[in-house]
Amino acid sequence: MKPRLFASLVIVLTIVVLADGEGTVTPADAQGGSSAEAAPTVTSYDAQGAFRVNGRRFFPIGLTMPPPLGSTTPRGTDAVDELVDAGVTVFRAGPLGGPWTEQLLQDAQAWNDAAAGHGVYTWIHLRELAEALPGSAEEAELLRVVATLKDSPGMGLWKGVDEPWPRLAPEELAHAYAVVKQADPAHVFHTIFGPFSLDDTMLLRPPDPPDLRPYNEVTDTHGVNVYPVYYHLQGARQPRLHMVGRWMAALRGATGRNALTMTLQICFAGSDDPAGSGAFILPTKRQERYMTYDAIINGARGLFFFGGRDPICHNARDAALGWNWTFWDTVLEDLVREIGEGSPLYPALLRPETTVKLRTSGETTQAISRRVGSRVLWVLAAHNGSRAETVTIRGLPPWARTGRLYPSGQKVVAKEGRIRQPFLGWGVRAIRFTR
Repeated sequence: MKPRLFASLVIVLTIVVLADGEGTVTPADAQGGSSAEAAPTVTSYDAQGAFRVNGRRFFPIGLTMPPPLGSTTPRGTDAVDELVDAGVTVFRAGPLGGPWTEQLLQDAQAWNDAAAGHGVYTWIHLRELAEALPGSAEEAELLRVVATLKDSPGMGLWKGVDEPWPRLAPEELAHAYAVVKQADPAHVFHTIFGPFSLDDTMLLRPPDPPDLRPYNEVTDTHGVNVYPVYYHLQGARQPRLHMVGRWMAALRGATGRNALTMTLQICFAGSDDPAGSGAFILPTKRQERYMTYDAIINGARGLFFFGGRDPICHNARDAALGWNWTFWDTVLEDLVREIGEGSPLYPALLRPETTVKLRTSGETTQAISRRVGSRVLWVLAAHNGSRAETVTIRGLPPWARTGRLYPSGQKVVAKEGRIRQPFLGWGVRAIRFTR
């Protein structure tokens, strides 16, 4: 198991935040731990769209679905221990492809207990119960599930019906949402949409989302899942990874809300060979990193990674362990450590209200800045395209003169509020300036 990186820097950044009066965060909070008291959590969100746990800001990084509870890594260590150590803070639990059963409810309780023991949280998928009608058996089961799980200190979020538009109208979800919020007003109800098209046009043209504001009445917060790396597109054209950022921005416009998450792919139904050869494709490390930053730059206040448990993308070792540890070891672990709690970048993810859109010389490069207190400025930039390009980024404050590329530490010099940076295809630059 790798130790947490940069822990001392996190404490320094915490002290800076406190000194500037921008929040009340303790070093224990910065480590992601809950209080030692076995009190239920309270999750919420603020006007800037930042999620909160027990009043402190929180950028959820979650797995949907995680490895089986009690399973081990290829190194023989506990799976949850390793994932939490890297920075995963949310684990989805509940049904996967089927209805609730007594065993699934017990499993969800066990996940709540495990999450609480690690100072992290669950995301409980209500599935068809989120469509319950008054007086139905589903309503009774919904009340039982909520009553059983809501008081655990590991309980984090409820997950409503998956991809309700256009299958379900908001009024079909209204009763179940009201039931949950009355029974448990202390936890966020989060609903994930699919890209708002009925076919593969999401791969070919800009988003044209419907008006999703009516769904604001039947959920607290929203998310979207976008998976642009398809097996059947290999060799035909470059995957349109920037659809992640475009759909993220589209969701904000369609809902008028800020508390949004993006679900990125590990593996999904389009990852394997439709001819049945058993071959599959997964995002490369550069592609997954690009999609992560593209989502953040375009408004994501949390990230989930989908499909680690899907057997269509498992090699023999992964199949034996029940989860895609190959993708974790080669791609996802380093990325989670780069952005997760315990990383130098994480405090900037908690300050969305400080976002400034920066001007770039390249049409395919987006850049923003984020402040942490009055002394730290982050520049985040993502280059959309497979070709290398050198880009000028403008709009930095005059005091930002010498920065460090993250995570390499390479020196970056700004002149007159601008920097010039080389990008590889699907390249990302994260640069930290300190006053």
